[in-house]
Amino acid sequence: MNKFIKLLFGKPGNPVTLEETTALPNCTNCGAELSGPFCSNCGQKKEHKHDLTVLNFIGHTLHEFTHFDSRFFKSFKYLVTKPGYLTEEFIKGHRKNYINPIRLFIIINIIYLFLPSVNTFTTPLQTQMNDRYRNIVRPMVNNKVNELGISYAEYEKEFDKKIKEHAEMLIIVMVVLFSVLLSLLYFSQRRYFVEHLILSLNIYSILLFWLSIGFLFFELVFFVLLLSVEKIMVLGHLISKPEAHEKLVKLMALSGEDVFLSIFLTIVILIFLFGSLKRIFRESNFVTFLKTIVALAGLYGIVLIYRLLLFFTTFYTLHISKTEEPYTQHWVSISKEKTSSLPWIKFEWTGDSLGKRYFDKAAMKVPVEIENLPHAFDMQFDMGSNVTMLYENPIKPYIGQYGILKQKLLQDKKEKIDGKPLQQMKGMLLGLDSQYFKSDFVILNNGYGDRLTKDSMFTPTPKQIGTIGVDICHDIILVIDYPNKRFCLLERLPDEYNCDFNDFTLSSNGKVILDMIFKDKKYKVLFDNGSSLFPLIVKHNMMDAFSKANNTDTLSISSWGQHIDFIDRPLKDSIYIGGRAFSDIEIYTSLKPGQENIPTECDAVTGNALFWNNIVIIDFKNKKFGIK
Repeated sequence: MNKFIKLLFGKPGNPVTLEETTALPNCTNCGAELSGPFCSNCGQKKEHKHDLTVLNFIGHTLHEFTHFDSRFFKSFKYLVTKPGYLTEEFIKGHRKNYINPIRLFIIINIIYLFLPSVNTFTTPLQTQMNDRYRNIVRPMVNNKVNELGISYAEYEKEFDKKIKEHAEMLIIVMVVLFSVLLSLLYFSQRRYFVEHLILSLNIYSILLFWLSIGFLFFELVFFVLLLSVEKIMVLGHLISKPEAHEKLVKLMALSGEDVFLSIFLTIVILIFLFGSLKRIFRESNFVTFLKTIVALAGLYGIVLIYRLLLFFTTFYTLHISKTEEPYTQHWVSISKEKTSSLPWIKFEWTGDSLGKRYFDKAAMKVPVEIENLPHAFDMQFDMGSNVTMLYENPIKPYIGQYGILKQKLLQDKKEKIDGKPLQQMKGMLLGLDSQYFKSDFVILNNGYGDRLTKDSMFTPTPKQIGTIGVDICHDIILVIDYPNKRFCLLERLPDEYNCDFNDFTLSSNGKVILDMIFKDKKYKVLFDNGSSLFPLIVKHNMMDAFSKANNTDTLSISSWGQHIDFIDRPLKDSIYIGGRAFSDIEIYTSLKPGQENIPTECDAVTGNALFWNNIVIIDFKNKKFGIK
């Protein structure tokens, strides 16, 4: 063991101190005899005790910062390959051939900060809200967001921009704190503080370097693994054995890059710390190892102190103007892609058997991403729901697994839906194809949906986890292309989609209410694309006026946990909706009066079945409805 340590870290000897270095009669760099304040052979200045004072060190640094040459590459080589060697050389006075330690640290720090996805020290708000001190951070942030009257997403964007600026300056705080720890660990050796500062600079330089290298390496490894998993998933579906890849997916979802990167860095820093402390302070292997463990624990503790300091600095220096208008609880598109074609979002029809009949277009199912989690989800697009909601039963395991979801759950804020108090989720990110949306108003529907076990979370089958409500459409233009099974949300309607438009109104909770003409009489009809099965549902007392003949069938359906029996009959005469005439359709009503789920301000409900061969355009900005 001793031979290995000698080979790796150098031959042990007496500790080198500045007192000994300044007493040498020869040049400390090349060994030539000194005849003045500078060496006549290499030009290095004679060592004095004041050379390692803080003021002299800063002055020397300012001079060195303007002179960059090949010394950087030589210094960098020894920094990576010989733990503690650069510090030892600096203390010995062998500095002419090496770059100044703080200059080396700054260069590596710049390289580290150039990598935007490494959050170990830049710590965005999402990380701060889930760190060990989250009980301090979360109330402060929530109160500030409420005070400013803005969305969490808006505050997060400004906070993350500001915190990166502070991180560039405050990383040096960790260096100073670690220097204090080293001076306490080796107090008995009575070293100059700058000697500990130099070692600390070199330790954090190597930490930032391997953090950058480790991030790039694991990013590449996980990218290759993800590609492999995709191929395995396809094979798994073909042979009906998805368990072949589930364990790998689960490992990647639970562990991710951060865990592997942390293990890698711990090993690297442990080796570098032991080698540096052994080389500089020359204590026994056992004592050095114990102090290495203490120093490593202190290093991680200093990271927490730094993050908390970074949070408070950013929190109290971030100035956001308070909005004068109340925050509207609408979805906001945050997609960065701007394409010449329309941003179509694909959907699929889900089938369902009701009684003796099978309906292949029972609901519009939309594949979604939730907070970029590595899982397959889908949600029903249902404009009959005035709010977007997640179902508690299927989403609950994911909330328990991922802190990013847990932090968005507002424990003390509830919204009443149909008299039932439901929890809200704040700042949710929802991905629909290439489009991404954020909202501060997503409902957690307690006790609803299919329950999932923890193991089933990681199966490739998409999980039905919620409903996309009409709130996602507010203040924009919705185009539903039924023949091609797609829809899009637009700020402006292209000319090719212009058609004859009719006015419509919005209900008090934002749902679309159209005019319907039947036998020259005007009726109010709710447009509900969640009602996919029925071309038209009318109130029970209107059935005879709209239909002919007797009941042709009875369907038993479940709507939001309520079982309802519907009867259908042929339409007696044409109806007109959106300027179009519709005839030869079946109309429906509930077998028992009052169970039709038709809003009080409406007479009927129409759904997707009436428009399967059309493109429907709903301009929420101008309250216009068109059929193309």
